[in-house]
This record gives sequence, C-alpha cells and structure tokens, in this order.
Amino acid sequence: MSSRKSKPRVTRAGNEVWLIGCCSSDYSAFSQLEKRLPTRQEVMRTFFANLHASIGTRSSAEAAKITASQLITVWEHASIPTKELRNIVPMIEKIYQRYRRLVKDKHLSGVIKKKGSKLGDTHEKNREDFVNDLHELFDIAHKDALQIMTVQEDIDFYKSMKSDRKYFMDVNQRGVDKKYTAKQKRKSERLAAEIKAKERSERLKMDLMETRQLSGHSDFSVGTSSNTDGGTDDEFIVKERASVVKVDVLNDHLVTSTLARTSTSTSAGSMMVKAIVQATVSQLGLEPEEVRIVGSRTSVKRRSDENNAEVASLIKQSLNRTENYNDKKADRLPVLVSGIRTEQLLGAPELSHGSGECIAAAVVGLLKEWELEDRVMGLVFDTTSSNSGRWGGACALIQQKLSKDLLELACRHHIYELLLWAVFDQLLGSSKTPDFMYGDYLKKQWAAIDKGQYKTLATTRGLLKFVPNADQMIKFCIDQLQTHHPRDDYKELLELMILFLGGSVPDKATYEFRKPGATSKTRWMAKALYAYKIWMFSWQLNLTDEQRDSFFKICTFLATFYVKVWFQCPVAVKAPALDLELLRPLSERKEPHLKAAFQKLTNHLWYLSERLVCFALFDESVSLAEKRNIVKAMKSREGTPDTLPRATLPHNKKVNSLKLRDFASQNSPTFFTIAKISPAFLEKDPSEWTRDADYIRGLEVVQHMLPVNDLAERGVALMKKYLCGNKLTNNEDQRQYILQVVERHRKMFDKYGGKKMK
Repeated sequence: MSSRKSKPRVTRAGNEVWLIGCCSSDYSAFSQLEKRLPTRQEVMRTFFANLHASIGTRSSAEAAKITASQLITVWEHASIPTKELRNIVPMIEKIYQRYRRLVKDKHLSGVIKKKGSKLGDTHEKNREDFVNDLHELFDIAHKDALQIMTVQEDIDFYKSMKSDRKYFMDVNQRGVDKKYTAKQKRKSERLAAEIKAKERSERLKMDLMETRQLSGHSDFSVGTSSNTDGGTDDEFIVKERASVVKVDVLNDHLVTSTLARTSTSTSAGSMMVKAIVQATVSQLGLEPEEVRIVGSRTSVKRRSDENNAEVASLIKQSLNRTENYNDKKADRLPVLVSGIRTEQLLGAPELSHGSGECIAAAVVGLLKEWELEDRVMGLVFDTTSSNSGRWGGACALIQQKLSKDLLELACRHHIYELLLWAVFDQLLGSSKTPDFMYGDYLKKQWAAIDKGQYKTLATTRGLLKFVPNADQMIKFCIDQLQTHHPRDDYKELLELMILFLGGSVPDKATYEFRKPGATSKTRWMAKALYAYKIWMFSWQLNLTDEQRDSFFKICTFLATFYVKVWFQCPVAVKAPALDLELLRPLSERKEPHLKAAFQKLTNHLWYLSERLVCFALFDESVSLAEKRNIVKAMKSREGTPDTLPRATLPHNKKVNSLKLRDFASQNSPTFFTIAKISPAFLEKDPSEWTRDADYIRGLEVVQHMLPVNDLAERGVALMKKYLCGNKLTNNEDQRQYILQVVERHRKMFDKYGGKKMK
C-alpha cells in the first residue's frame, strides 16, 4: 500500500469538489475573471484543477506553486506589487489543510450527532465559516503595496477589492446576498460581545480599586464573609471572564529586524520579547491572562525570514538615485552605492579569489541585480593592483563589462595612508612583523606612565618654531571637533593634536588619555595616535634621543602637512586644490621623510588628472581667475591620446609654480558627460555660475560624490559581524537579506534603540 496521503479526487460522476465547486482538469477560474481579483474560492478551484490535472503524480505543494504563479500573473496585470512566490505558496497550502480537516470532520459528524455530542455542532460551524471565507479576496499584495504604487487608478482599484464587498455579484442574481448578510451579522455580534465583555472587565476593575481604597489594604479577597457564624447570606463578586487580547508582537517587522541587528536567535528572541511584553502588561495594571502573546519559535523564524526577504525587496524598489560604487577587497566583497541622499549596501558576495576579474564580475552582477548599471557614474576603490591595474584591474574590467567610461575616484583616505606609511618607514625603518613594534611597547608600559606628566610644544623650549601655523591648526582642530565623525579615533587624533600644539581640549579641564588599542601595522590611524602619545610621554619611556627625534618629526609632519588635508578628504570638489597645495611645499623640502612623502604623492595624483581636475570648477576656494584659466585650457590645450586616470608632473615646469590650469585639457569635458552634468554654464563667466541652473545641478551632483571608502569600511565591519562566524542562518539568501535589514535598521535607530532624527 502506498504511504502517500490521500487527496480529495474529482470523480467521473461530476467535476464538483465538496464546498469548493467546479474544478475540472481543464478549468481555470482566473481566465474567467473580468476586471476584478480572485477570491479564495476561485483560487482553490484553480488549485484543485491543477492538483488533479496529472492524477497520481502531482503533490499539493506542486499544485500550490503552479497556482501561485498563475495568481501572480493576474495581480501583475492589475499593476499591484505582490509578495514573492515562496510566500504565497504557504497561504494556498494553509487553506488546503483547513479543507482537509473539514473533509475528515464530515465523516465523523454523523456518528458524533448520534451520540448526542456538541462536537458535531462545532464541525458544522467550522464548515460554515470556511464557506463564508471562500468569498473573500485572496490578498497577495506586498505589505507596502500602497506606498510602492504610483498610479491612483490602480490604488483605488486595489482598495475597492479590499473593501467589505470584495467581489462583484453575478449579473443574473437579484435580491440580498444571504450568506454575506449572515456573515456580517455574526461579525457585528462578535464585536459587540467583545466590547461588552471589555466593559464588564473595566467595571470590575473599578469596583475592585474602590474596594482597595475603602479597606486601606493592598490585598483583597473575593467571595469571603466577615461573619464567622455563617448564618447570613453574604454578597460576593463573581469575576467576569475578561476578553483575551492577542498580541502578535513577535511577528512585527520591527521586532524581527531588531533580532537580526543584535544577532539574536529566534528562540532566544521569543523568550526575551515575551518576558518584556508580560512585564509591560503588568506595569500597565492588566492581568497576565488578559493578554496572550501569539507566536511560536517556528512561526517567528518563518516570519523573520519572510520579513528579511520583503525588506530587501522593498529596498531595491525604493532606491531611486545611485551615483558611486564602493568596494573593499575581502573574501567577501561588500559593495555599496552612494549618491544624492542615498547610501545603500547592495550585498557582500563571496569571492573565489581576489583577482580583478572576480571582483569586477561580483560588482557588475550586483549592479544588474539592483538595475543600477545605467545609473552608476564613478568607482571608489583602494589603490591596490587588483583594483587599479590598467588592464586586469577591477576598475578597468567593470567599465568594459558596462561598456562605458566611469569616474575613477581613488579613495583619498587610502592615498594619504600611504603617505603616512612612507614617513614612518623612512624614520623608523620598515619591518616584516604584522604589528607596530612601538605600539606593543607603549601598551606594556601604559600602566606605569603618569598620565598627568606629558610634554607639549608649548612646555618644551624652542619647539614651537617647527610648527609655525600652530594657532591656525588648533583652531582648525577645535572646529572639526564640532562636526560629526564616523569613528572615535578621528576625534582622538584631533584632541591629541590640540594638546601637542599646546592648546586645551574644549569641555575637558583634565584630559584623560585613552588606553592604546590595536597595534597592527595596517591600522594607520592607530600609528598616528601612538606617535603623539609616545612623544608626549617619551621622557617616561626608555627611548633613545634618535627615536624621540623620529617621533617628533612624525608629529610635526602630521600637524604641518597632514591632518588638515586628511579631514577634508571626503569633499571631492576640494581634492585637486588640496593635493596641489600639499605638493608644492613638499617639493621644496630636503628632509628624507618629507621627500618620501612627496614621492608617494606624485604616484597618486588621481585628482589632478585631465578628467577629475574639473572638480576644482565647483570649489569655492578656487579663485574666479583660476577657474577662467581652467576653462580656457579645456578649450585650447591638447590632451593626451589616452585619457589617463592619474596625472604626471610636467617636466618643463617647477612644481612650486604649477597651477590647476596646467592639468586641464580638451579631454577634461568628458567629466561632464560621465557625470551627466550639462557643461553649458562653461560658456558664461565664472562670476555668473552660482545663478546658473546647470551649474547648481552639477554642484549638487559633485557634492554627493564621496571620494573615500568609509562606506565600504563600515560594510566590512557589518559583514564581519553578521556573516563571518554568525550562526543565525546558513542560508546564503537569508544572509544577504539580513545585511539589508540590519543596514536599514541602523539608519532608523541608534545603537541604543532610539529613533534617529531625520
């Protein structure tokens, strides 16, 4: 005998399925619809038709999947966004399982009635409810359909389908729909009963509160007598059965998103949420039995997976402007986009290896999945060979795959990390060890250091002359402290700079030095922080005069040349002028460590290229006269045969005499083509640009181009926390969905759960 479960079959005697109606194998209720959406009955008719189309071989799950596909087609024809197929199939199977229970009850009802049991009446009521529910709309709309839809006619149509009369009556039918009227009557009676029960419960509570106040005791008893002889009839309060409120908080999208962000499993999350809700109920003065929290561990897990998929889908549909792509090389590659009022993580696909081809394929795949390949204007990347190689680098290959030129925006923070690295290597020597040797030494000595005894330029005779612009730098650092910084170590660098130059950190009468942290050589910011701390406490450390002098030179390099440029790196329009302003003084210095910094910078003149020098046209710090000269050079100076992504220094001019105009050429206007900015404003004098619509539009575009990889750095941190070693799920799709959900939750709420101000 086959172990396969039996199904209600259509017999040769007819094509009717009990309670459902006509379901012949060639029947499709959807094909008979006229300007309306299918009801549950029509869905089940089509389901049974699909189920019996291939007798003995098709399972209910297969039939549900086929029916769901047909149903989606109908809804798409009505231009209404729907849930995903995998979320619709369980809805159909749920009705089918309910129907199967009714079939079983049908065979038992006769026997039960003979025995005089009330269970038969229950079966009859369940059957009646099922038949009435069949006339309702089978709603598969996306939960945010009304927000996604834009055509008012479609919105009105969907709302009409969701109204009390969810389908049209047959044109030949006359009079009153008795089944519908009966259903509405039962619904009204049920609501009235619930309201009445709630009122009785409230009255009972008020009576009990009055009893408490009169007796003066915190406890009370119900149905007891104060007469010990038992000879009188005592009045007592009969407790009414309060209505039970069902709370489906565990399936709320905000709860499931929070569970994902905090890396909490569904079982642990269910336990915590239930405890919090019960405590809240108690604090509100309600009885625990009056509130029942709906949601088992399995239902929470299922709803969490559905919510993650729906949120990820909604994010894709709502992403309206995307301009830049950011990447960070890793075993998983976090790919993010940014643009006008837009920052979005696209995903973190696994890489089989870190070659340019593999990176390019992953990036282009995500861009196509999100339908952004036509909107991308630029690539933001670290200047590793796998990214920036001219033939096999990811940037070149991405442009080939997309068949268009893009702005190559090398990460400015990464460029300046390389400068600082060159200075460290020149002064302290290079090392093959993974950790910064002096950082380890400082960590070991930190507990023994007297933090109140430190040196500054102001307290050490004859040192202020090495930083002639000390007062200006102190003011710059104080101004920067008033702005938001994505990382605390940025703020710490500014504070240490102020102390080093002899200033006072605002709002801190006594400065508390932070304990040294990471010592990896790749953590360039940590090395800068260590440099200041080591020099300021060098008289308490066992350093040689040569070592102390080396750290002093690093500190003055940071204060004189480096920090001011570093904190302006995220502003793309300032990049050409800042690079040139740093290049000029470094070219005249003879110190080995400054010559090393100059040489490293000349290898990374990305923002002085023929194309990117156009950023300077939108920089308010560049004079009008220089902007006129740049425009003139764009029209007259012949460009290189192949527009290179980075500039080289001209051989016929001294570096300290170079101007921005010397880097512009007839190749420069391609910047405007790629960025989709009209260059018509170039025909006007720069003094008139701020009133020109094309210039204003272009300014908005370039101001939202982020030439730093900070977004990708945060993507790496997100990826490490939620993908690497995280045991929430092994499903790759769910892992990608979780990244989207957590990123969205972080934008909405801070790390303490408070809602962020818009």
